[in-house]
Amino acid sequence: MKKTFNVNAELRNFTIYEKNMAKVKTLKKSTIKKPKKEGKENSLEESLWESAEQLRGTVEVSNYKYIALGLMFLKFISDRFEERKKEIEKSARTDKERAILVEDKDEYLQKNIPFLEVGCRWSDLMGLATQRNLGLKIDQILRKIEQTNPTLADVTPQVFADSKIANENLTALINEFSKIGFGTK
Repeated sequence: MKKTFNVNAELRNFTIYEKNMAKVKTLKKSTIKKPKKEGKENSLEESLWESAEQLRGTVEVSNYKYIALGLMFLKFISDRFEERKKEIEKSARTDKERAILVEDKDEYLQKNIPFLEVGCRWSDLMGLATQRNLGLKIDQILRKIEQTNPTLADVTPQVFADSKIANENLTALINEFSKIGFGTK
């Protein structure tokens, strides 16, 4: 069965989740029971829960969705990009052809997968996770993705630099979302 990512449905789910989190915000952290982990990869619900925990107190509840969904979107398109890249690598007959095709934007766009330049992939973001001004760097990555893929213009929430989230919290969110697999296989 093919997994698809429906932004509107996830936004609705996150908004419902956000309202529920607002109700329990006054409870002590120790009284909140986290969803149980079932396996190696976290479920979407578990990751949203962890993201809300990381954002608690640093971001208004109504703005959680922009931070969480922005990172999730980047993780989703990065996973799809990497999946397509592996397909391209398998189909190439020579090393030279492989090197050319894996960086050919059209090879991704023909499958409706955004092309991600080096520096704009999830693995690149993970490498930046310990650096200063992480929010600014995330916004720059999202801006570059929009420039490379005009169909994504004005889609990504570039709110990280202005959010005043501590680098440590953004790093924790990146690590949390790294546990989600959005591939189709």
